[in-house]
Amino acid sequence: MTATFNKVVIATWNDAQNNTVEIVKSINAHSFTTIDSTDSGMFQNSIKSQNIFFDQVEAGIKSLDGEQYLTFISGDVSTISWDQYISHVDDLLRNLKPWVYSPYLTFEGYPREVSSIGDYEGHSGIDYGCITDGIVFSLHRDLALELFKFMTFARMSAQFQVGWGLDWIWCTLTIYSGKAILRDSQIALLHPKTTSYDSALALEEFRVIQELFFEFAAKEKYDLIKIRKIQYSINERIKGNKKYFTLDKFYSGSILQ
Repeated sequence: MTATFNKVVIATWNDAQNNTVEIVKSINAHSFTTIDSTDSGMFQNSIKSQNIFFDQVEAGIKSLDGEQYLTFISGDVSTISWDQYISHVDDLLRNLKPWVYSPYLTFEGYPREVSSIGDYEGHSGIDYGCITDGIVFSLHRDLALELFKFMTFARMSAQFQVGWGLDWIWCTLTIYSGKAILRDSQIALLHPKTTSYDSALALEEFRVIQELFFEFAAKEKYDLIKIRKIQYSINERIKGNKKYFTLDKFYSGSILQ
């Protein structure tokens, strides 16, 4: 069977299974795979996974079979039409070829006022971004495989119960490579405000993942000064430092050539 262009995975868990049923019902024109972390294992066409974001992303990457993109959808998110959303994403990925794409969502950690660093000229509602949340996103295959290499490295030193920080890693790798992160406000996606994980544990794992990434970057002979500059720039943008509201603070024009 010929691989599709964009591998769509839907991650679900006990608290999200009812909403995931609605997502699955609304997808008619596109293929997808469910990453099922429910106790009941109720979803067909699924990959069984622990209810850990780290594990779910890993399962999604492992499921790639020649596709150029991986699109990850958290099972607690709602929109008017998931068929419409996936068609929109497929068109955008084919035409604009970002390394990372993510819509803006309600109650996400990195909304437009934090993430946007400039308009994508000629495309209303599309911004260049510096950071995404790990809720609904698409990764280019090359980026996903490099992220998987890091995740394999990280597993040798730590165990994860949440997996916060992977979004920082894939955004850092993208900017490092001079590729585009695109954020999109054209389709409304609703993400609930509540969480089902331990925030203190998540923050600690974020710190561990950051430390392990620098170890990985040194091993892979990345330019560590450039890596630190990128992460400093992201952090300053999130804090609202006006100097970091522009593309050149992150890309130095490389994606515009």
